[in-house]
Amino acid sequence: MAAVLFMTFGNYLVESLDPIYCFEEDRKDDIAKLFGFGMISLLTLFNMFSLKKFAARLQVVSMVCKILAISAIILIGAYFLIVKGWTSHYAPDYIMKGSNYSASEIVLGIYQGSWAFAGYNTLNFGTEEIEKANLAKILTVASLGGLAIASTVYILAAFSYFVVLSPADIMGSDAVARTFIQKTLGTTTSYFVPGIVGILLIGTLNGDLFTWSRYMWAGSKKGLMPSMFKLVHPDNDSPRISVFTHSFLSLGFAFVGNTDQLVNYLQITSTLNTIFIICALIWIKWKQLPVSETAVKFSIIWPILNLIINIGLLVIPLRQDAIACGIGTGCFLVGVGVYFLMFYPERRFHFLDRIDSKF
Repeated sequence: MAAVLFMTFGNYLVESLDPIYCFEEDRKDDIAKLFGFGMISLLTLFNMFSLKKFAARLQVVSMVCKILAISAIILIGAYFLIVKGWTSHYAPDYIMKGSNYSASEIVLGIYQGSWAFAGYNTLNFGTEEIEKANLAKILTVASLGGLAIASTVYILAAFSYFVVLSPADIMGSDAVARTFIQKTLGTTTSYFVPGIVGILLIGTLNGDLFTWSRYMWAGSKKGLMPSMFKLVHPDNDSPRISVFTHSFLSLGFAFVGNTDQLVNYLQITSTLNTIFIICALIWIKWKQLPVSETAVKFSIIWPILNLIINIGLLVIPLRQDAIACGIGTGCFLVGVGVYFLMFYPERRFHFLDRIDSKF
């Protein structure tokens, strides 16, 4: 996910600088990646050395700025809809014109859309950072409030975009916010938008670094990953090795494909992971295996329904994008294979223990 975010950041930054310095068209992708590499490197240092002083504050400031920016888009769209009377894009004979209703295209669209909303589960990875006395209250307010706010502003922003832009405009734009502002407030103002969006992405990228480094740290504490990932710096409580490793791997993924391809790979791997977890949950409930007394109680119907939906999301796009499905499945199977080879056996290979100890 970090690779998608910093590549998107680089693309927006290139767009914002284009009026000042005209980049060669065939080198824009490489330049965007370099901008992204610089940003993720800087955020990695902040998360390693200044977690509470800078990284945490950056996240709060970024969230406020995002809400303000999206609110501006919503208000502009509302003005052109209500005051200017721009309703033609919502005419019944226009809005769905040229749509592709094939199941595989719809599922691939769901992949792209669900990735945009995927931040709702970030809170799960940061529970160690929450004061235990207020854990239940903070989790409830943050999860329900975050979902409600994100869903509301995203849907209203999409509605505003379609007031001004046609589906063809959106599909053909590398920076939709810039195209939107260009058609509403003029060309001069639109030059600033990609830079603003790029700055807002910094907070999202910072949150991704925080999330997945904690994921690796928690896995290491459970003995499911190399021991070095559970090391925490005594001064700022930062799992520095986990942060660095996540950033380093993200740099490598930037060379695997473009942002759309990476999102599809990510969603397929994530869907397989979800299917695997749901199967385990169904098995636990079917066999009535003992669980924590504080576990959430619900009917077995819900995980079964969830499983059916996720299997559909995995199988349907096979014909449309077999390569993405193959790569995503391969990434998942590599992870499963490594687990059963290195961590599942009661008696592991001695050379692995020696390597783990050295690291």
